[in-house]
Amino acid sequence: MGHDWGAGIAWTFAMEHPEKLERLAVLNGPHPERLLASMKDPVQLVRSWYVFFFQIPWLAEQVCQLDGYKLLLDGFRNPAVTKGAFTREDLAIYAESYAQPGALEAMLAYYRAAFRPSLAPKLKPVEARVLSIWGVNDPHLGRELATPPADKVPNATTEYVPDASHWVHHEQPGRVNELLLAHLA
Repeated sequence: MGHDWGAGIAWTFAMEHPEKLERLAVLNGPHPERLLASMKDPVQLVRSWYVFFFQIPWLAEQVCQLDGYKLLLDGFRNPAVTKGAFTREDLAIYAESYAQPGALEAMLAYYRAAFRPSLAPKLKPVEARVLSIWGVNDPHLGRELATPPADKVPNATTEYVPDASHWVHHEQPGRVNELLLAHLA
């Protein structure tokens, strides 16, 4: 199970270790083939502007630290469609974690590694049962990325969750948990 980058890790695990997996659940985390193909779409490129900005060494770290990590914290506040999904206390915990030595560099390393072809997962079929849960108001990843390619993931189901953004599990935890429990039962 994984969300966003965690979903990317989960997809890679599913492709590399199919014998160790019965079911997979991803939350607003597209199949790598869909994500790579989307980088040819101008609309998705605009949605993913920050991915390109994060490639700039030193500058990205400096900008991310400005005003108490405002750029990063706005990534929680602004796309959220459910008022109160993130409290001030939640955001303070995130800011505190960003301030830990090496944390910001480690976070940005995921984005930087995405541009290294040698680190890309080998796209293999996933035979396990897969559930893709998608907050339909995700400003970062278009809704068209929710459904895995049928030829690579033949046992996939996609569930769209209205009134949720990229942070579907924070905004609609009851619905997400209901879907996960049914999938994992």
